[in-house]
Formats: sequence, C-alpha cells, structure tokens
Amino acid sequence: MKFLLLTVSLCMVISGQAVVYLWPDGAPGSEAYKGEAEKTAGAGDFERVTNVHNPSITAYLPAKGNGTGIVVCPGGGHRHLAVEHEGKNVAQYFNKLGVAVFVLKYRLARAEGSTYKVEEHALADAQRAIEIVRQRSSEWGVASGRIGVMGFSAGGELAALAGSRYQGITRPDFQVLMYPGGNLNAVAFGKDAPPAFLLVADDDPTPTVGVMSLYQSLKRAGVPAEVHIYEKGGHGFGVKPGAKSLVGQTWLDRLSNWMRGRNLLS
Repeated sequence: MKFLLLTVSLCMVISGQAVVYLWPDGAPGSEAYKGEAEKTAGAGDFERVTNVHNPSITAYLPAKGNGTGIVVCPGGGHRHLAVEHEGKNVAQYFNKLGVAVFVLKYRLARAEGSTYKVEEHALADAQRAIEIVRQRSSEWGVASGRIGVMGFSAGGELAALAGSRYQGITRPDFQVLMYPGGNLNAVAFGKDAPPAFLLVADDDPTPTVGVMSLYQSLKRAGVPAEVHIYEKGGHGFGVKPGAKSLVGQTWLDRLSNWMRGRNLLS
C-alpha cells in the first residue's frame, strides 16, 4: 500500500499538475458558497471553468527547471476562465523552456449572481498565489526572486493589479500583460513595480488603448517595459496549436526573447 501511495504521489509531481488550494480554511468572502463545486463546459481550446469559490493553482513543473516560475491568470471577462488556450497550453510551452507554470483559478466578479469584486477577491487570489509559489519555491525548483505573473484579457487586468498593488512577498518579479481588458484606469505603477512585457493586436480596440495607458504609467514610474502591437490578431488568441495568424504563430517568440534578455530562461 505504501508503494502504491508513493507511486501515485510521484505521478502527480511528474505530470506537473498538482492542484493547490489557496485558502485551506476557505477563501475570505466565499463563506456563503462553501461546498459548491466548480463547473466545466466545452473542450479543447473552448474549455471554460466557472463557479470558482475555492481558488487554486495547478502546478505544471518542467522536467528540468531553470529557476523561473510564472503564475498565469486565464481570461474570460471575469465570467469564466479560458483554462486551455490561456492556461494549460501556455504551461506546456513554457515547461519546454524550463519554466514552472502555476495556472490560477480565481474568483469571478462578473459571473451571473456573483458577489465578488475584481480588486478585492480576485486580486487577493492572485496575491495569495504569488505568495504560495514563493513560500514553496524550493519545493518546486523555483528561485524566490524569479517569480512572475502573466495574464490574458481579464486575467491581464488582474496581473496588472498584482503588478501594481503588492506588499513584500506578494510582489511579482516580472509581469506579462497579454491584451489586458477591464478597468485599467485603476492601475497605477510605482517606481518599484516589476518590469513588464505587454502585447496586443491593433484590431483589438479596447485592450490596445489599455496597453498604451499601462505603458505610459510604467514610463512615468521609470519601470522597464517592452510593448508589441501587431496590426492584426483580434482578441483571445492565446496559445493554440496550429495557429494560422501571424500573432498566434510568433508572439511567444517575442516574449521568450524578452525573458531571455532578462536572464529568465537561463
């Protein structure tokens, strides 16, 4: 029996898909939803998760890590989470580069009947995720000073909030903001904010304006930043196998080059 339990435990680690709940005693503000299960709909790139009341991170660990870790926040308009092409697929790509990825399932402020708020509950989940990864960094083969946050669409808003509102252990060491949406006027970066990579398509109007606003805030604060604006690409391209658009085929190269330049892939 001991051998069987050990084997199962090892398989969970090797697969890199151990699930860690952020709040063992229940998430503050979620008491009324205790016991409610997550709901999953769709499949493949269209897989969506809703009804998140027990926030978690799913750890995808590389076979040989380089010490860098990223907390990834999928998008979905704060109504659902696009956990496949803005979560799992992202993790699989970065695992090949030696990066540990932790896909965050955060509480959804705009889901039907939700009582959550982005800047209170979802942000607390993102901050807690960064804190846990830092606390368990040695266990997961991550350097405590090489932990970043990455977000897509609504998750990009959340990542920007995490990159601008932090205290001590919750500060990310870098931030990747992919076609961020939401209320970006609420984001103001200070001089100690982490360096940033931002990417968007010009035919994705609202996030394009948001990216420029975030970039200006970073520049005013003197924070290093790199911005890429593709002419075409639309919204929500994420990481999809066999992508046909230019942005879908090349944006990961742009990000990898930036990370390499910051010694995050060595």
